[in-house]
Order: sequence, then structure tokens, then C-alpha cells
Amino acid sequence: MLTYQPASGNLQGSIVVSARGLTTDNKRRDAKMHEKVLKSSPHPLITLNILRADGVLDPETGGALQLEAELILLGQAHPLSFPVEISVSDMENGVLLATGAFMVPYVAWGLEDPSAVFLRVDKEVRVSFSAAGTLIPVPAP
Repeated sequence: MLTYQPASGNLQGSIVVSARGLTTDNKRRDAKMHEKVLKSSPHPLITLNILRADGVLDPETGGALQLEAELILLGQAHPLSFPVEISVSDMENGVLLATGAFMVPYVAWGLEDPSAVFLRVDKEVRVSFSAAGTLIPVPAP
């Protein structure tokens, strides 16, 4: 659950993903990714902690936000800053859609480079996402 206070730009909450649930649709590559790169047995969760948002979110139209966050990967926190586009898909019920992307420089963050003699991979991975949620107004204290 995320909470957002438009006046202060305070957006907080966490998004937790099962590391074991991440796949590339290639069983051999996935096995190596889970064993050597993500180490998903000892580190089964990847957590994105949202710390703050800059921008304006209109509950009727949506908006663009710049998020400040930390990504917990292999038990280590790494700072992130990335844009998110919010659109309202069902104003009557407060349903929002969020889309965005950020880069994870996994090798610089200490994860193993899975490159091999005949296979070279980028040292960063682009994470793209889309998520839906419901805006629930909370009265100010």
C-alpha cells in the first residue's frame, strides 16, 4: 500500500516482488540468474521502498511524478530516482494506472555479471512496469 499527501509530495510505501517469480522464458538462463545473479534462495524478496514524489497528481486526470526510492536487492539498499506517469482509468471508483521504468546497474551494485566467453550482456538492466491501484481519499488530520 502506498500513501500520498499531495500538499507535501509525501508518497510512501513499499512494493515487494518475489525474486523467484522473475523469469526470462529460458529455463537455463533463469536457473543461472536465480543461482548466481539474484541469489533468490537466500534473498527471496526484492523490495522497492518509495520515499517521496515530486510533481502533481490530480485525482481526476492523473499526472507525472518523479519518485525517490530505494531498491533492496540482495539485502542492500540502493537509491533510485525515476519518473512515473499516472492516468485515471475509472474516475468514479478511483482506479489509477501507473507506468514507468528505471535502470538497475546491477554489476555496479555488486551482483554477478553473467557474461560468458561467447555471450555478453549489458551491465545494467531496464525495469519497466505498469501497475493498477485504487485511490482512497483519507481526510486530513
